[in-house]
Amino acid sequence: MSTSSERYLANFIHERLWARMNEQVLHEDLLVQIVDKEPKREMVVPFGNANFVVRYKRHLPGDRISSYPTDGARSFWSTDDALPTMELIPLAMGYMWHADERKMGDALISYRDRMDKPVWCIRLGEIEEGTTEITWTPVEPNLPALDLSQVVAASEQQRGS
Repeated sequence: MSTSSERYLANFIHERLWARMNEQVLHEDLLVQIVDKEPKREMVVPFGNANFVVRYKRHLPGDRISSYPTDGARSFWSTDDALPTMELIPLAMGYMWHADERKMGDALISYRDRMDKPVWCIRLGEIEEGTTEITWTPVEPNLPALDLSQVVAASEQQRGS
């Protein structure tokens, strides 16, 4: 029987993840900006005209994440305010939490349209065995398949005439 609370375990795991990832980023000499100004803790990874902003989160069933719904958190996870060429793409990196077992599951990275609306989630592998296998699992509901062949054909026909 564990004598630690859920909150303590979450904080302890977060501290260990944060320290390890900072060490790894600094060791690799990557062009990553580390922001550690409480309560904000994130890594900014530049890529082209966009910046991926990574926050470490435990994921719950349904790819939900735990976060206090402050204005800042809602703004961070929302993709509505992105400006062209200055886009910030918020990602949640962490692990699946099995509350009934009080145990970490697979390492994950997810992208969401809102704090509680995941778009996709990628399984990075089992934490105990390292992260060697990467699989992708779509988030329900699946997006519809669009057949745009008629639009393309009509457009090409217009250009030809």
